[in-house]
Amino acid sequence: MNYFRMAVLKVMVDLKTTLIGAEGAKTPAGVRGRGDPAGAKRRGGSPARPRKAKRLERKSTV
Repeated sequence: MNYFRMAVLKVMVDLKTTLIGAEGAKTPAGVRGRGDPAGAKRRGGSPARPRKAKRLERKSTV
């Protein structure tokens, strides 16, 4: 039974690796599946800087 689970897990990992390797490939609609449409409109070499937090969030120690 344990061998069967390991075999199924290996198949799932192999499939996921194959899908990740296909990043940037054409989709059925013919559009490349990479990037952010809003970010694509922005010009310049560096991404937008992150927004400043209004207040610092603290982790609870309780």
